[in-house]
Amino acid sequence: MVASFYRSSVISEMCCYQVDVYSFGVLLCEMCVRELPDSQQRETQITRMNRNKSWFPGIVVCCVQRDPRTRPNIEEIIDDLEKWCGIFLV
Repeated sequence: MVASFYRSSVISEMCCYQVDVYSFGVLLCEMCVRELPDSQQRETQITRMNRNKSWFPGIVVCCVQRDPRTRPNIEEIIDDLEKWCGIFLV
């Protein structure tokens, strides 16, 4: 019983964390292209980020991966932001 509860708790926590990473990627894309997110136009919006010479398309692409297991964790995102922006966030 305890193992079952622990397993479902870990899965639930991972799911929430990965959803937060996805949401962060969508929000970052929204800010860079200055329009509301559109799931059917996500690839186009990310491409427009590249044309605008934004620093963030790589982060967005990683965050919005369909498979949640391939998304970065928040520490990796912070490291990338610090490298690309030249500042320390923590």
